Amino acid sequence: MPSIVKYTRKDGSTYAYSSIAQWDPEKKQSRPVRKYLGKVDPITGEIIASSGKRGRPVGSKNKPRANTEGGVQREASAEDGSRIAALEDELKTLREENAAMQKEINALRTKNAYYEAVLKNIKMQVSKAVD
Repeated sequence: MPSIVKYTRKDGSTYAYSSIAQWDPEKKQSRPVRKYLGKVDPITGEIIASSGKRGRPVGSKNKPRANTEGGVQREASAEDGSRIAALEDELKTLREENAAMQKEINALRTKNAYYEAVLKNIKMQVSKAVD
């Protein structure tokens, strides 16, 4: 008779499997053979049956994740909106600072190239004077 085994992942989601013991004649030991049954509903504790198809559903890779707290979906609050607005403002400020620093880097590279040319010219004049 199969037993039901439940596994809880680190993120709090629980999955149910049907487990049957099967004899392995080569190793002379009993081995569990498990079949995925579905996900366990965190509120009711009932098993939500799987579709029976293997792998992820088509298009599930690009779906955005829902806001969750303890495995229960929650609505976005006004606090979330103000936090997002503050982060967007900070991002804008950082991009402006980055652009200013890039301009400064380009100016320093131009000065560096000029000084390298001057140094090369001085070295040539010194080598001619020594000869």
